Amino acid sequence: MKNKRGFSLVELIGVIALLAILLMIAVPQVITYIRKGKQNYYQKLENEVALAGANYVEEYRALLPRQIGHVRVVGIDELVNNKYIDEVIDEAGEKCTGKVIIEKTKKNSYEYNTCLICGEDGKYYKSKQEVCNKNEGMNIYTDSADFTIVVDPGPYKANLGEKYVAPMATVYHNGEPYKENGEVVRITGQPDVIPVYELKDYTVNYFYHGVTESIQVEVVDDTPPSTVATVLRYGDENGKIYKPGWSSVNLYVKYNAKDYTNKGVSGSGVYYYEVSSDGINYVRLDSDYEYLTTEGEHTRYVRAVDNEGNIGEVTSFVYKVDKTPPLCTWTGESTVWQPNLNLPEAERVYERNILLTCSDNVSDCMDIFKTKSWTENTTMKTKEYTYTVFDLAGNYTVCNKEANIYIDKTPPEITGANPLSLGTQDHNFAANISIVDQHSGVNESLTYCDPAESRKTGSYTVTCYAADNNGNQGQFSFTARHNIIVAGRTESNSMCGTESCNCHEDCTGGFNELQCSCADNEGDTAICNEQIGGCWYICSHWDTSCDTCNKSCTIYTCPTGTRHSDGSIKSRTDSVCWY
Repeated sequence: MKNKRGFSLVELIGVIALLAILLMIAVPQVITYIRKGKQNYYQKLENEVALAGANYVEEYRALLPRQIGHVRVVGIDELVNNKYIDEVIDEAGEKCTGKVIIEKTKKNSYEYNTCLICGEDGKYYKSKQEVCNKNEGMNIYTDSADFTIVVDPGPYKANLGEKYVAPMATVYHNGEPYKENGEVVRITGQPDVIPVYELKDYTVNYFYHGVTESIQVEVVDDTPPSTVATVLRYGDENGKIYKPGWSSVNLYVKYNAKDYTNKGVSGSGVYYYEVSSDGINYVRLDSDYEYLTTEGEHTRYVRAVDNEGNIGEVTSFVYKVDKTPPLCTWTGESTVWQPNLNLPEAERVYERNILLTCSDNVSDCMDIFKTKSWTENTTMKTKEYTYTVFDLAGNYTVCNKEANIYIDKTPPEITGANPLSLGTQDHNFAANISIVDQHSGVNESLTYCDPAESRKTGSYTVTCYAADNNGNQGQFSFTARHNIIVAGRTESNSMCGTESCNCHEDCTGGFNELQCSCADNEGDTAICNEQIGGCWYICSHWDTSCDTCNKSCTIYTCPTGTRHSDGSIKSRTDSVCWY
């Protein structure tokens, strides 16, 4: 197997030397090729400029030199502005400057030379024609120096969004108006009409016989901004849209205006907004929104101002803010007990009307919650009321009130023993009763009983009376019984009825009443009166077994209508009952 080896040092040196020789031959050729291509590029530019100049003066023949040996100079800017050529660009992408020198060589014969400078001081290219190097000025061998252009006086201002017609210029020759065919030469600017769609200055150029003049046209915006649109929200920028009416929270309002001309062209732009509370005195806002916090009903005026100081039309809106809850007020209270029966009838009050009213100093109360009344005509001293009132903004207050009523229609309460067993002693009945009045209090001077004291006449009814300080009167009746021993026995009328007396239709009786009789196991008989519903007993002997009608033979006194053994009916004032 043979060993592989690399290049020797001598061989490497030989290869490098060969490459160097090839580079020495190739590089100059490449550079020459590049230079040649570059030269061709700029020569092509010169030809294009010269052709544009020829076309230009062919159309504007007045620019051609008039005498053999005279020249006219047309700048590249003049050709560009008149759209005979595009901008001339060098290899670095920058604009070249220069001119076309038109020389009259003989009758109807002209020579065109382009003088082109590309890059600073001709860094990239500079034309070498002899005519270009005679003088750096543009008017060598020309009568153009004798011409001047005077533009009609300004001001040169264009309204944004409108077409601007450039003013005319007058050509002067040696200080005198220059005439052609007997007429003073008047020329138009380039461009002569400017559609002004941007807020910037425009340049208008005037050219004649190589002389150039220019003016700056200032574009102004004299159209005010649009009327301001407003959007109101509850609370802040994220709140719900405000609906006309009262709000219980602050309001957030966003302002928006556009600045366009009447041709739909953007103007100088809205600079700021001004607001006013009276439509007279305006203050500047530093933003396009504000918070409305002042309570009450207000009108807000707003307008927009653009960057040119134009003021838009005023618009206004109404807003209402009420953040304060309503107040509760009460009427109809009294600490005087009524009705006072001690007064004349016309002066007595039998009921108390408690009226709640709602008051609100900002938005006013809602009608359905503005008033509430309670009519109290039952006995009471105080009562607690709870009621909620709302204002028009939705604020509310819960009203709690312990109102003084003081109506007393309840008579005093009288209690005592019934029946009252007295034995054989005398008795003051007023001492037997208890009187309570929870309201206006007991009037002791109007408290009495009838009869006032015991009569010792057996069993009878006592009625006691009491009045309160408001004139209400109560009464209580009870039976007073004295313990009197009598010969015989009787029954109260109420204890014996048809259930105990087996009455028949064929029963006969006296006293013009339907009567029948019944007998108990002891042989005692009772006469039943169906019309009266009572029983009278005739006891045939002294014992305590007369219980057919569930009665006791022990009595205090004789009740009214007691039948005696002789058939007569005695009054209750009798002290003895006879059977």
